[in-house]
Amino acid sequence: MKKAAVLIVFVLVPFIMNGQSQTIDAVIDKYSGQEGVTVVNISPELFQVMSGMKIEQIEDAEVPFDKLSEVKILSIENQALLAENDFFAEVTDGLNTSEFVEIMTVKDGDENIRMWMKNEGRQIRDFLLVVSSPDEGVVVYIKGDFNMNDIEGLAESFGDIEDLEIN
Repeated sequence: MKKAAVLIVFVLVPFIMNGQSQTIDAVIDKYSGQEGVTVVNISPELFQVMSGMKIEQIEDAEVPFDKLSEVKILSIENQALLAENDFFAEVTDGLNTSEFVEIMTVKDGDENIRMWMKNEGRQIRDFLLVVSSPDEGVVVYIKGDFNMNDIEGLAESFGDIEDLEIN
């Protein structure tokens, strides 16, 4: 009986771990292609290509390409779309946030910002940011094997992405 239980756990763990990404994918798919919606999906292959390029800002920011396996960003600035749904509930209802540690919560009037992470020791495996307000809906999901300093470098690189200089 113990062998069967262990086997079931090993079979189900990948599906449970993949559930967060599938929930985010479902929300992204729902809004993708609509006016006022920006979707960014970055695969590990792109990180590998970028790490081989000589891009000054990325080298300076020390982006941890080898530590990231997935980055998904959804940004909605279409107020009509946001008015139709409870965006925050839509994103979080399908997530098993009990597996995450909530590291930040901001509630200011109609604006709701929450940040979660799933870690093993000092290493972060999943990072999730959800911003919901009448004017904006944002989801940032990062999966990999990184730390908070790595996220800071990644965030800085996205802030400068329109100014990239390739040598």
